[in-house]
Amino acid sequence: DLAGGILAGDLALVRAVSAVAALDVSPTTRTALLDLLGDVVAESAAGELADTTALAAGRPSLPTVLATAERKTAVYTFVWPLRAAALLVGTPAALALGPALEHVGRLVGVAFQMRDDLRGTFGDPASTGKSCVSDLRAGRATALVAVAAGTGAWPGVLRALGDPELDEIGAEPV
Repeated sequence: DLAGGILAGDLALVRAVSAVAALDVSPTTRTALLDLLGDVVAESAAGELADTTALAAGRPSLPTVLATAERKTAVYTFVWPLRAAALLVGTPAALALGPALEHVGRLVGVAFQMRDDLRGTFGDPASTGKSCVSDLRAGRATALVAVAAGTGAWPGVLRALGDPELDEIGAEPV
């Protein structure tokens, strides 16, 4: 249920902050890690919010959808671990890599999200673990939806987006 999911997320976030705060590292490194974690959580939350409101703003554009994926997925999945690793290594050379690691993490994270969106639409539900219509039912503005928004197929796609009754047969034309 939604409330249970939100509470589980809150608990996981508190445990993550506690784990970072308890690391046996210098106070400077701990502060840098906690600052980074705070930045990552804030940016990820903004990305999640943008994801939930993307269709309310009208036709989603591909640059907007990709920027949202960067914020909601890439930052916590790839940027955080890469930047945290550099901070934990702590050498001047590792710290100097921070901006490059962030850049690579953002690119890899967007690619990861796009692959997930493709698998979520065209993948085998037995291997992906989710229905091929779940993103459409949920009204998610994926990269595929953004591309469709620029085509003549958009009215049909728009009708299907967010339809809780949409099934595989109804989604086939989409």
